[in-house]
Amino acid sequence: MTLRDDASTSERSLPTDDRAWTAAEKHKLRGLAKNNTPVRKIARTLNRSVASTGNMAAKLGIVLNLGVRSLYTHD
Repeated sequence: MTLRDDASTSERSLPTDDRAWTAAEKHKLRGLAKNNTPVRKIARTLNRSVASTGNMAAKLGIVLNLGVRSLYTHD
């Protein structure tokens, strides 16, 4: 096995989820984001990864709540 073969094998071993997003999933994503739901919870609700959810939100022009608390507020 050459170094090149080894590199391509490791790339293929990563799991990917190539399911297409349905109109209903996109609608739900918009609604959850509008309610300021954290991205991790949206991803879990849609049974998608955080990365996939974030990528689709970006494509749709949706800003997501990352669920990160500011270091400068004292809530």
